[in-house]
Amino acid sequence: MWLPLLILIAVGVGFGIAVEVKRRREMRPIASRYCAGIRWRRYCPKAAPDDIRRFLVLFVDSFAFPRKYRNRLRPTDKVMDLYRVLNPPDCTLGDAMELETLASELERTYKLDLAECWHEDITLGDLFCRAMGITRRCS
Repeated sequence: MWLPLLILIAVGVGFGIAVEVKRRREMRPIASRYCAGIRWRRYCPKAAPDDIRRFLVLFVDSFAFPRKYRNRLRPTDKVMDLYRVLNPPDCTLGDAMELETLASELERTYKLDLAECWHEDITLGDLFCRAMGITRRCS
């Protein structure tokens, strides 16, 4: 009687471990980056460093990335590429509503409607500029 239950639990744990190993492997390129602060300053020279930090914390919290990754994210990183790191198309049953959480937080914090500006190739820099109300690459 207990054997089928134990087999089911073992399969579930094994699947969970496999998904986590794949996710960590996908995160490795981001985890190995150096601080991207200078890239943000070049991308958006008029932006205050505190504004950039707050935006990046909002993003990593929305996507449930470890906070230590906030300084490694670049303004040229595409939101969907980061989403796919967490939710690889070949081994995910469902997502954790990362994009919906991001949209909600952008609306709450910056009064930015993500649906109005969304496109598949939107970058963190694009979102930051829109959130700050800065047009044309922040220059």
